[in-house]
Amino acid sequence: MRIDTIRSATPTAVVVNDVVIANADIAREVQNHRGGSPVSAWEAATRALVVRQLLAQRARACGIVAEPRSENGLRE
Repeated sequence: MRIDTIRSATPTAVVVNDVVIANADIAREVQNHRGGSPVSAWEAATRALVVRQLLAQRARACGIVAEPRSENGLRE
């Protein structure tokens, strides 16, 4: 497992095992996280997306395929 955070004059890039988590994805996720400040909410959203990516990668490595549940033709 490798998680890199690249800091430079441009915005921070988050990379999990060669998969980049875009700032736009973090910005969409941040609305789901409370924080004492915008920075702490951004960090919580970033952490959540890193964990999600790690779980997805592990599931693929184990051959686990997500099957959306449906009821009466509607997906959950």
